[in-house]
Amino acid sequence: AIAYSAWNRVGLERANSVVMVQQPKAMILHAPHQRENYKPAFTDGVWEVTRISDGDTITVRQGNDERRIRLCGIDAPEKNQPGGKEAKEFLARIISEGGDRVGMTFVEQDRYGRWVGEVWSAPETFEEQLLNSVMIGHAWPYTKYWGNCPNRSALAASEQSAEQSGRAIWKQPGAIAPWEYRKRNR
Repeated sequence: AIAYSAWNRVGLERANSVVMVQQPKAMILHAPHQRENYKPAFTDGVWEVTRISDGDTITVRQGNDERRIRLCGIDAPEKNQPGGKEAKEFLARIISEGGDRVGMTFVEQDRYGRWVGEVWSAPETFEEQLLNSVMIGHAWPYTKYWGNCPNRSALAASEQSAEQSGRAIWKQPGAIAPWEYRKRNR
């Protein structure tokens, strides 16, 4: 038996079946398999990260296709806002630890032409993590836009965990939500 946390998705290639972990609690899977047979679940491919703009926006490339991606369901502090530099550095570190490659699940395009999606670090490995969820604490949960995020339950669990652990940026003294910060500084 292998246990996976709520933050991971699990794909097992076995008679075209895939198991997706979206619950806010761990599941035990009884499925013997070899690590080399592991495949990511529900992904739009593996992409190389070419740029990290801030804590919620990256640029990825797959062959000749380059796209700017906004992480679904979160809003990181702006670059010149308190916490902005730290959020970008945290995201860069996690992406680097995953080999600068990410798995993408594209959700939609926003009004600025960016793709909005779920981003998975260390794709095609057992260390795969949902970056949208991992960033909560360094970024605000953007519940207004959770509706289309396939793993919004993981985002909600991360929000609760960040608050309980005291690492929620929105609970810091003087914290201003990025959407409010942008309104004030237009």
